[in-house]
Amino acid sequence: MALGWKSKWHLHFWATLLCVMAIWLCPGSFSRVIAQEEEPIASIGHGAFFDHQGNQLEVTQEFVERVQRWYRRLLLADLTDRQRAEFADFERRLTKGLGVTGQERLVVEHRALEWLFNNSPRYRNNDRMLGKLRALGYALTLRLPERHSLTDAPRKEAFLLNPIARNRLQAPEFNTNTQALTSFATVNMGQGYIDECRAAQVPIPPTIGVLDPAGVSGWRSQGFIPPVQQFIVGTPAEVRTFRSPQGMCMALPRYTDSSMSTVKLDGVICLSSITSKVCFWDNQMQGSGFLFAAGEQVPIGLPDTAVNAGGRYQAGGYELLGGSGGICTDCHAGENPYIIHPDTNLGNVLWGSLKDPPQNLPMFAPKRYVPIAPAPWPQNEFSQARAAEPSACALCHIKGGSAGRFPLLSNQLQSYCSIILRQAVDRTMPPTNPGGLAMDQAVKDFIKHCQYAPDLSLADQTDLPAPSPPTPNETPVAVILRWLTW
Repeated sequence: MALGWKSKWHLHFWATLLCVMAIWLCPGSFSRVIAQEEEPIASIGHGAFFDHQGNQLEVTQEFVERVQRWYRRLLLADLTDRQRAEFADFERRLTKGLGVTGQERLVVEHRALEWLFNNSPRYRNNDRMLGKLRALGYALTLRLPERHSLTDAPRKEAFLLNPIARNRLQAPEFNTNTQALTSFATVNMGQGYIDECRAAQVPIPPTIGVLDPAGVSGWRSQGFIPPVQQFIVGTPAEVRTFRSPQGMCMALPRYTDSSMSTVKLDGVICLSSITSKVCFWDNQMQGSGFLFAAGEQVPIGLPDTAVNAGGRYQAGGYELLGGSGGICTDCHAGENPYIIHPDTNLGNVLWGSLKDPPQNLPMFAPKRYVPIAPAPWPQNEFSQARAAEPSACALCHIKGGSAGRFPLLSNQLQSYCSIILRQAVDRTMPPTNPGGLAMDQAVKDFIKHCQYAPDLSLADQTDLPAPSPPTPNETPVAVILRWLTW
């Protein structure tokens, strides 16, 4: 028998009441409901934000407000009743009398978001989330448009808080000081990281801003990546290289706008041509990025006021964990750490030709590159077997080929799969017919590996460790089976 409207209304009322009571009695369940919703930021890198399909997201005040509201709901629902009371008191003292609006309000709300993250029982050890929150905080240091505009993007300039709000946020009682995780294996930072990289025969990069036309006592500018060929677009991206007897380094300063007066991002990757080890540095300090003037000298690894009076430096190693620059090895995966297309025209030279005379840059190491990076980051342990990749890719993506072997595709390489691989298929592959592989069924099937956990049966067997010798109690049949399944 069909229910009348009054019966339906009563059912709806009681169902809603039960849901509200469940949330009130078990607030953690509400946190789990939010967590099941699609996170608004899937990944970050080079100052950009990406969704779960690998599309770059436009950063506006409207975007930041929506994203911060999502994380606030998630983190707030994870607190105990006592923590909620403490947060309410913190937020009341933080905002009292400020009367901020617009982007100033977003900056203040971000400080409250940092408090929530630090005190979340469930999420405070999530380095990916910490990096996203720090990247949002760094984005707020530039003046953002209120919402999407069809006109040209405005020039990016520093955003300055009013003195009252700035002093409030600088007060010790409101310094939330979000720290990188400490629950994982220790990896060096500062001078310790420099020493570790040097011991692994990785070249140590020169101070940022020190130039040398030869690229041996400082950085050599090789030109700029055309905007239409950038997978992360929006600002001029300069390619600089440094050559040493141990290998080479590459820096990619990205400027805030076409005036190229201010650098927003300047990641550095150094590759040993002897040991295949790689080290990473970025314009961050204690997890937070910073702008610096074009030509300003910034030392590597730790502050040196004789070089930079403001004490700025390029952080490396463990200090990058949970930082605003994201997870370097989540994008930079595969045979070598540089993911610039070999046919990219930098102005006067193709990127791929730099390995040839007269420069002879060692862009590939003897083995698949091995990152010296924070333990929770992807470690680039395996390459995709040639037999497990599409035939359309096998000519270049092989050991010794112009592009090197693919990394072993899996759901542990979120950014590589959604940003690098997807855009390469849609926009640049094959070089003779850019985008021509987008409808190739073998390529589509290959990309599906990104949805699943790593499958070592698809890995290049030369990457796998040799099976251990038989143990005293192991039967011959067991040994044969173990070797057959290796």
